[in-house]
Amino acid sequence: MWTTPSHETHVVIGSRICGFYNREIDELIDKSLETDAAEKGSSQLLIPTSSLGGSLVIYNAPSERGHDAGRISCSTLLSQARLVLERFDERGLCYYILHHYLDKLLNILMGQVLHLYSKHKNDEDAFNRALQELVSNLSEVIRRGYETEASVFRALELVVDRGLIDLYRDSWEVLTTLEELFWGYKKGTRSGKEAVVLAAWSDCLESLKTEDDWRLARQIVDESKRVREKLVENARQVLCVLLSRRGVDAYLRRKFHRLFSEKTIWALQKALNCL
Repeated sequence: MWTTPSHETHVVIGSRICGFYNREIDELIDKSLETDAAEKGSSQLLIPTSSLGGSLVIYNAPSERGHDAGRISCSTLLSQARLVLERFDERGLCYYILHHYLDKLLNILMGQVLHLYSKHKNDEDAFNRALQELVSNLSEVIRRGYETEASVFRALELVVDRGLIDLYRDSWEVLTTLEELFWGYKKGTRSGKEAVVLAAWSDCLESLKTEDDWRLARQIVDESKRVREKLVENARQVLCVLLSRRGVDAYLRRKFHRLFSEKTIWALQKALNCL
């Protein structure tokens, strides 16, 4: 688990990617009202999978969750995005989405470092080989990471772009789509990601009630794609800012001390030409 980037980091990268930043938007995302799930009530949802011989059980997320609520709850995403657009127009929406994406970028990066290290772990110089592969293919690594990010942004994109409206009628199509999306992940990781997207997807279907909701959803999806592509195009510079302004969480230091020591982070900065 990573601590989130500082607001100063969001300002630096927001100025580069969106040409805009706003502390009120940072506060909106980082200090959303936290509601107890039991008090709010999480509804159980059964998705029939007759071809698999049973049902997949998922739970709808509460509409309001603490930090990064808009990345977890579709209803919160829609209400916050509408507020941001009213107050700060399209540049504000860009910055709002960018904040959410930046909060996940280092998780994506370090997840890929672990994956590549595991791939080369039997080699004598495993870490350096993993770094070389990461740096040489950085744009695709980041693009793939965001495309397989289990979040409301991804679920909303599936609803809007693929027209997967009827959860029960299209349940087999949805499961097939998610299997394709998360192909290559280990079974446990894949199942977890699929469950998160399915829960967010059902939340989105319940939240999109009016034509205005659908127009807003389309605008969010289009802007999120633009932000992702800008992050891919500027991946090296953005990562250098993040790596220079954040340390490695203590948990990762203990569990993967060889990979996430200060020396390792320095090596990663050097490989990315940050120094």
